[in-house]
Amino acid sequence: MKVPIMNIWMGVPMRAATATSNFMIGVTALAGTVVYYVSGHISVDLAATVVLGAFIGATLGPRLSKEVASPSLRRYFAAILVAVAILMVIRSLGVMTGV
Repeated sequence: MKVPIMNIWMGVPMRAATATSNFMIGVTALAGTVVYYVSGHISVDLAATVVLGAFIGATLGPRLSKEVASPSLRRYFAAILVAVAILMVIRSLGVMTGV
């Protein structure tokens, strides 16, 4: 919601609106992370793995997106989302646990 509002109502260019939105999400996530870390609810090993994956994805993603046609990229992304949704449903039904 923030990006279209900043772009349409405030006249902020799309790239700047997207960057601002991502920055605000990052600040909110950082605040939540600090609270969870201090409470002892964060596994440092798991968090490091997620950070490493996010860094690799953020580095390779833009490069690969230039190489892959947009319709193909949408299909790959849709397939991943469907697979994750199926896993979530299976896990919520108790068929598979710990995955």
